[in-house]
Amino acid sequence: AQNGGTLALWGPDTLRLFVDEINISGEITDSDVIYVEDEGDFAPIKQRYMRASTEKGTGFGLLQTDMGEKVNLSLEKPYGNGKIQAVMFDLGRAYEKEPSVVLRRFAERQLAAFAGKAMRVIGSHLVLPLWMEKEGHTFINLLNIGGAHAEERQRSFDEIPPLYDLTVQISCNKPQQVVFLPERTVPFWSYDNGMLTVQIDRLDIHTVIAIE
Repeated sequence: AQNGGTLALWGPDTLRLFVDEINISGEITDSDVIYVEDEGDFAPIKQRYMRASTEKGTGFGLLQTDMGEKVNLSLEKPYGNGKIQAVMFDLGRAYEKEPSVVLRRFAERQLAAFAGKAMRVIGSHLVLPLWMEKEGHTFINLLNIGGAHAEERQRSFDEIPPLYDLTVQISCNKPQQVVFLPERTVPFWSYDNGMLTVQIDRLDIHTVIAIE
């Protein structure tokens, strides 16, 4: 972060090592129920968190013990030529134990600080994109990760629901041709101001966008 970029510090045990750099007290509160907020929706978690009431936050929650008390759950501070991002509770563990749409959006907002403008998938959060370069061509692998992967009792499943009406935006030079592989069918695509936009009507399990 000193020379540019973003340093992410998630969870109270990590943050306590950087209290001077972040300029927070370092006080850790044990296992309060917090209602994490995102876009006006709330999700309850029971987590240890570090108090940062003196700093202006980028994300907040409400305490169950006093729903009028707002607590900062994430913040960003400039540091050298870059910045430090702090999440005051263990977001990964919270999502593993109590997954919810609110926590997923909260995490996406934190991770957006690291995302460049190279690629974006619109229409579903169940698409795993992978950028590949080979022999001067760009290949975007898109994988449908829907299904009961996180269900421990599920030994196998024989159906993955398809995803519909996806838009993929890719920052690149203007292509001569865009095709799906391996079929080599041509999708609807457009190019404007350095951004390629590809429309996908349906994604079953996997496809590749080849940019030539």
